[in-house]
Amino acid sequence: MDLQHIKKAVQIEGKLQKCRDSVKFIWGDNYKVKIQNWIDTINRVMKKNNSTDALMTAYDMVEPLTKKGSDSAFTIMVIMTAACEILEPSE
Repeated sequence: MDLQHIKKAVQIEGKLQKCRDSVKFIWGDNYKVKIQNWIDTINRVMKKNNSTDALMTAYDMVEPLTKKGSDSAFTIMVIMTAACEILEPSE
């Protein structure tokens, strides 16, 4: 992986963490319970597809939602937040 790809990966991780912070703020004390449902969903899809890549699984789940418009924006944020939690769990 060259420097450009590493830089891009770091930028994406930063955006995922900002997304997670926003969802945590919105859900407050309910965050852990609610996000666990989405983490479980991503894990089930990964298992079904014989995948170990949480981020690509989340992307595949989000991609059809991007065609629906802004009414699915929060769902997209939540799915990407769940992927972030799988990759780098928060406290």
